[in-house]
Amino acid sequence: MGKTAKLSTKFAVVALKLWTIRAMPQIDKRLTEAAKLGFKQAVIPKLAAKGLSPIAGMEVMAVEKVDEALDKLM
Repeated sequence: MGKTAKLSTKFAVVALKLWTIRAMPQIDKRLTEAAKLGFKQAVIPKLAAKGLSPIAGMEVMAVEKVDEALDKLM
């Protein structure tokens, strides 16, 4: 049986020294546009998730560190 590919996107800046995920400006607008383009998942910084309205058709996963992001996407 074939596998179906899921489109996912990541909106963050990785602070390599600490392996933490940092927020980017206007994340709500970026996620909305990504959903319009067909993306079904997004990994965002946990701090950016505060107060974020749900995005129709998109699963938004909030993380603090790179290893958490990888675990959620695997």
